[in-house]
Amino acid sequence: MTRVAWKQLGEIIPAVLTGWEKQKEAPIQKVRQLWKTAVGPPVALRTVPLALQKGLLLVSVDSPVWAAELTQLQTDGILLTLNEALGSELITELRFITRLTPR
Repeated sequence: MTRVAWKQLGEIIPAVLTGWEKQKEAPIQKVRQLWKTAVGPPVALRTVPLALQKGLLLVSVDSPVWAAELTQLQTDGILLTLNEALGSELITELRFITRLTPR
């Protein structure tokens, strides 16, 4: 019979939380790495992917005009490009929100 060494809960929790945070952040980090290539430099300069949750990608945009244009004209292309680069249908919806300074 093999004995397992007992550990204090305080020793285990930090490692579990660190692993959980890395796993939780992984999809948005991948999107951020692919963003400039997926949308092109002019759009990338004015936008920042903020969060990805349950298929919704929230993107900060520095102007209402850009937000409207991206929403109306480029959403489908961006979704297709990102999902192809990610290798899965991870993103099902894009939402652009206006922020004064996205970076």
